[in-house]
Amino acid sequence: MELRKSWQEQVNSKPQEQKEELTRAKRRLEELDRLIGGLYENYMTGTLPEKQYRSLMKRYSDEQAELDKRTVELSELLQAKTASANDIEHFIKIIKKYKEPTSLTADMARELIDKIVIHETVGRKKDRQQQVDIYYNFIGQFDFAPTEEEIREAKFKAEQELAEKERLRKERAKKSNEAFQKRAMAARWAANDGHKFPKRVCEYCGKEFYPNGSRQKYCGADCLEAHGKAEAEKRRSQKKERRYPQRNCKICGKAFWPSHSQEILCSKECKMINCNRNHLEYYHRKQSEKKAKSKE
Repeated sequence: MELRKSWQEQVNSKPQEQKEELTRAKRRLEELDRLIGGLYENYMTGTLPEKQYRSLMKRYSDEQAELDKRTVELSELLQAKTASANDIEHFIKIIKKYKEPTSLTADMARELIDKIVIHETVGRKKDRQQQVDIYYNFIGQFDFAPTEEEIREAKFKAEQELAEKERLRKERAKKSNEAFQKRAMAARWAANDGHKFPKRVCEYCGKEFYPNGSRQKYCGADCLEAHGKAEAEKRRSQKKERRYPQRNCKICGKAFWPSHSQEILCSKECKMINCNRNHLEYYHRKQSEKKAKSKE
């Protein structure tokens, strides 16, 4: 059976470091026995002074006591992991009793689980993790190695749960927004005496009215039509008054609206200045012509 094999491998596995430490401790104890025996012989024969003998003997005895204590601890640790066929068989018998369960019942938990140890959480939000150790009856803590298919299923389930949480979050946000919009609309309608938009003043007739849209400026179709006719008449009158485009005066340079296509001066003063300038130019031109003829 796969469970029996896996449990045997896990329980019978002895940490290599503990085994090596136990071997070293036993070798050192044997070496200390030889050293203490040789130390005693040298003291009895008189080759080793009593002071040195007592000092070395104390040091060896203390080290030997510590090694004896550590050897017992390591032996107990390693023996505690020795497999027990009766325990695993009893556990397998209980598992067969609850083969293919649909849910975890109180009786099942009492028979299978000895205790559950929950550790403190580590990380935050998406990286938040929490270790949970389960100790089973008869076999203690046992790690059931998941298969690749179980890993894929767990990953897929986690992704589905995350997607469902995100969907529920968006749905809650949408409902909250809709509720807020309804409350705001109800408050607005109540403030406007049952109308969607607040009261305004018509830009044509000056009367107050409740608009049907945020851009409505006139109280009705009549005012809108009248405003359009007034604007058209205004444009026509401006076009008659200013038939020709604006120009700059030839004399003073000021901008003016001409009354005909040939007008280039803005006022009578500029016209007088222009006339005098033309007379002077004509006079000087004639004088130049007379001088030229006299020289010939």
